[in-house]
Amino acid sequence: MIEEAEQCIADAHRAQTSLLQKEAQGDDIAYSVTMMHGQDHLMTTILLKDLMKHLIQLYKRG
Repeated sequence: MIEEAEQCIADAHRAQTSLLQKEAQGDDIAYSVTMMHGQDHLMTTILLKDLMKHLIQLYKRG
């Protein structure tokens, strides 16, 4: 499940990077509350994934 989650997160990160690149190239990207909310979810998900990896390692040690 972790590998599947990592792939989904990587896909979301690529989509985010694509938007950032378009904006950097001068394209007018509409930045909405929905976009900001999605960014928050992506960051939280990445943090949670890293935390869960550490918790799994700790559980395996015990």
